[in-house]
Amino acid sequence: MRSRQFFGEISLLARGSHRTATATARTPCRLKEVGSATTTRLKQEHPQLLCSLLQETCAYLVASEQALAGDVRSRDEELIRAIDYLRRTREERDATHVLAHTDELTGLYNRRCLNDQLAKFVERARETNTGLAALVIDLDHFKAVNDAHGHSVGDRLLALVGSHLGNNVRRTDLPCRVGGDEFVVLLPEVAGDEAAFRAAEIHRSLSDLSLVCSDDICIEPSASMGGTIFVAGDGAERLMKRADDSLYAAKNQGRGKLVWNDCT
Repeated sequence: MRSRQFFGEISLLARGSHRTATATARTPCRLKEVGSATTTRLKQEHPQLLCSLLQETCAYLVASEQALAGDVRSRDEELIRAIDYLRRTREERDATHVLAHTDELTGLYNRRCLNDQLAKFVERARETNTGLAALVIDLDHFKAVNDAHGHSVGDRLLALVGSHLGNNVRRTDLPCRVGGDEFVVLLPEVAGDEAAFRAAEIHRSLSDLSLVCSDDICIEPSASMGGTIFVAGDGAERLMKRADDSLYAAKNQGRGKLVWNDCT
């Protein structure tokens, strides 16, 4: 047999546990089978030789097991490092995704997120026939607030409205700040009277807000809102145009109004 050639496995039974090591030739040698009869003769005639063989075998098993355990520990450590790297990579990716799709000032979703999700919401409404409503909200006279009290107060007002919208919609809804003082809310799985009720409820709740600027100044924002529902044949662009048209109609009625288009 050549050196380092594999020739089998050596096993040792100890307290019911089975430990196995791979056996290879250390130097060129010949194999000889040792049966029970030969073992008995060795025990009787050459006990020291038999003990030496057993000791060598046990030592080989122990060394092999230690090497195997070390290899397993090394591989475990590599696996742990790999898993930790993947976890950190996923967290960084998720954080980057959140930052890219979140409006920094209000904490709501931003226009990029709306653009990414709008077509999906429309497609889901088309496939499931469960309804979809789109609301467009614009703060009335927001420029006057900035001019009179400064942009920092204007930012606080936007943050107040954003926080209110975020806390007063369902987890399945998509509240977005799409720029300036304009907000969009997508309401999936609502239709008909329920959609109109939800729109009116959100609009009314905005009129209850107030922002205290100082001891003698309190701003009570007014918002115009336009809303509509998804109907068969709508695409994302058509749905949002109808909601925008409703918003313009609300502004033309004197601000602080809600115009709802139920497509009837």
